[in-house]
Amino acid sequence: MNIAGIIGVRSLKLALPFSFTSYVKIKDLTLLLVRYHWSSFLSIYGRRKIAFLFDLERRI
Repeated sequence: MNIAGIIGVRSLKLALPFSFTSYVKIKDLTLLLVRYHWSSFLSIYGRRKIAFLFDLERRI
């Protein structure tokens, strides 16, 4: 997933009128899928980059 994809997902989340609980559930599922996908397919360098991206997202 590239930066544009992440931004697109973010704007989608904002645009869709989910209730808070379903939003959290969907976010958790997405994160689980994404983490599983990344950990199984990416190199160590890629994982470091992703850890950095997750860190950035926490700060925003």
